[in-house]
Amino acid sequence: MDYRRMQSRMGAPKAITATAHQLARIFYRLWTSGDRYTDPGIDAYEQQYRQRTLKNLKKKLKLLA
Repeated sequence: MDYRRMQSRMGAPKAITATAHQLARIFYRLWTSGDRYTDPGIDAYEQQYRQRTLKNLKKKLKLLA
């Protein structure tokens, strides 16, 4: 979940803390395992967004039908 979505749900101070905690967990996991971070890139994010949008639209159509 990204900062903006958390901010809209719980407010800015809590969203900042939650995002910092999320980044700390990612950093710690990478540091202890010795793995390298690989950025999936914007294309992967866009693909996930399209799939999520399509899934939500299908749900809405089921409710209407």
